[in-house]
Amino acid sequence: IKELHSDHQVTRLVTGDILDIGEGFMDRASENTGVELVRPLWNLPRTQVLDLLAALRIEYIVTLTHLEKIPQAVSNKLLGKPITREYLLEQFDWYDAEYATDVRNSVDWAGEYGEMHSMVVDCPMFSCRVVHSGSQTAVQVTPYGSYCYLVPDAINMLPKD
Repeated sequence: IKELHSDHQVTRLVTGDILDIGEGFMDRASENTGVELVRPLWNLPRTQVLDLLAALRIEYIVTLTHLEKIPQAVSNKLLGKPITREYLLEQFDWYDAEYATDVRNSVDWAGEYGEMHSMVVDCPMFSCRVVHSGSQTAVQVTPYGSYCYLVPDAINMLPKD
C-alpha cells in the first residue's frame, strides 16, 4: 500500500469490506502509508449492499468460493457470472429445494465470512470494462479448506464507447 502511495500517488484505498473479519488487518496494512482507508459499505445490511451495487450499476463476478460453505453445484453456477441479488438468491433457493438444505440462510450473501470472493468488472467510474473469456474452474485443497476458483483463458480491458 505504501508503494501505491509513493509510486502512483494513490491517496485513498476503497475496499468492499463490510465487517472487520481480519481483526483490524486492513487498518494495520494501511497504517503510516499515506493512504486513507475508505470503506463505504462498512456495517451495512447485506440486502442494502446488494441493492446499492445494482443501483450504482456496479457489475461484479464471483471469482472464488469456499466449498465447505457454498456447495460445488452452486459454485459452478456463480463463478464467472454477473451477479445480482436475484441471481444469487435464485441459486441458493434452487440448491436448498434440490438438496433440502438451507444455504440461503447459512451463507453471508456478501461473502464476509470467506464464503466467496468477487471482483468488480464494470461500473460507471471505470474507463474500461474487465472481460474474461472461458469459464473453466479448478478446485484447490488447502489446510484451510477446499476452494473452487475461476480460471479464465484470458482477461482483457475493453474501452467503453
